[in-house]
Amino acid sequence: ERFRSQFMAMNAFERHKRLINDYVRYYSKEKSFDAVFKRDTTNDKTDIDIIRSEHRFLWDDEEDGPEETWEKRLAKKYYDKLFKEYCICDLSHWQEKKIAMRWRIDREIVSGKGNVGDLFYRTQNCSE
Repeated sequence: ERFRSQFMAMNAFERHKRLINDYVRYYSKEKSFDAVFKRDTTNDKTDIDIIRSEHRFLWDDEEDGPEETWEKRLAKKYYDKLFKEYCICDLSHWQEKKIAMRWRIDREIVSGKGNVGDLFYRTQNCSE
């Protein structure tokens, strides 16, 4: 009777979890619900990981097509939000033919960093 009153006091989701947990404990070698049904999160990626993997410095407008993956659409959407009037360029390794370039972000536009004649970005001692 006590089990019945506890069972009826639960909502549908709690009853479902309780029944599945009891089933797993009784029939499984693993003795907890979480040990059996916990999702593997080792291959999960955040939005920034996807943007980094699919990023291109320049995008062609002709490449847009219906077969684009959502990862490419996400990276393209991020690219479209960038302010592409000026880019920040790091030439410290130019002798090795390594040049780093990136577009300025919203914070840098508002603060005025990266504008023509701005001494912050002429050296490596940039605050951001």
